[in-house]
Amino acid sequence: MPDPHIHVAQFVAADPARVWAALTTSDGVGSWWWSHWSGVRVRFDAVAGQDYSIVAPQQGIHLVGRFEEVEPESRLVVTWSWRDADRSDPEERVEIALAPSGDGRGTEVIVQHSGPWTSDAPGELNLQGWTFTLGQLARTLA
Repeated sequence: MPDPHIHVAQFVAADPARVWAALTTSDGVGSWWWSHWSGVRVRFDAVAGQDYSIVAPQQGIHLVGRFEEVEPESRLVVTWSWRDADRSDPEERVEIALAPSGDGRGTEVIVQHSGPWTSDAPGELNLQGWTFTLGQLARTLA
């Protein structure tokens, strides 16, 4: 049976308020998410119950979901689903927690991503994706 959870942590050399803004606003997310592609459209303003989307039209990638829980500068929980012309994946859950680093030099960003995965492949792909994407966040805020 595949593990339905992945866990990724990334140190970011910025205070929790700055990291939170980069994770919870359209402008913030748009500054680093899939920044290696052009034309990415981001609608991402963290309000519980509100929908979000991140679309890379040239790649045919559509990520959609809903904000479930929003605890400013601390915790964000969203639903997560890949959508395109050929598929509509089951809804997954992503929890992002922020913790000030013990030495006061930045923020630890901790992602827990779970889904109704029937094989190990989705978890492995999401692990690779989060590792790369959180690296983009860290580089942008450095």
